[in-house]
Amino acid sequence: MSLSPELAAELEQASKPFIESKGAITAEHTRMKSWRYFLEINSACNLRCPTCTKGNMEGYEHKTGLMDMELMEKILDKIQSENPNAIVFTYGNSEPFLHPKLPECIAAIKRRGLHPEMSTNLNHLQRVEETLEAGPDLIIISLSGWTQEVYEKGHAGGKIEKVKDNMRILAETNNARANRVSILVNYHVYKDNQHEIPLMK
Repeated sequence: MSLSPELAAELEQASKPFIESKGAITAEHTRMKSWRYFLEINSACNLRCPTCTKGNMEGYEHKTGLMDMELMEKILDKIQSENPNAIVFTYGNSEPFLHPKLPECIAAIKRRGLHPEMSTNLNHLQRVEETLEAGPDLIIISLSGWTQEVYEKGHAGGKIEKVKDNMRILAETNNARANRVSILVNYHVYKDNQHEIPLMK
């Protein structure tokens, strides 16, 4: 289905901030028929953030579990057939590092020539070297404060010092690699946390 000229113009306008910030989304991505897929390989999360359905459950029926690996492979085959250059996010309203086979999931995406990306609150970290070796195109660290008092408002149940420790582990492991993975920090900006942006920088 092609977009009407009006919708195409709106898409172009909405894409500009992402493209101009030189983040995960490029102009080439926005021109694809279907370019980004959220693959919820794990429906569990260790936090209850108020901006997510995990923390604001009204109207949602939450079931926690892992996607069957065989089903995941079938889904990836379908994505590859529809768009062999697509981005596949290994998360939705979940924490990917809770998945015991995260490196295998990333490798399955990569084998098909697709582009695996993930976003993490980084309160939990496991199989770091194997995850990086699997070759995600991008790891996004999501946080909302430098101090615990501010951070826990946006990332309820999280511990900012644990996140900082895990950021160091992730960075040191990544820096020791010949082919480093791109890592971005996404700082959620709210009215009550803007004063901590310079500290986080």
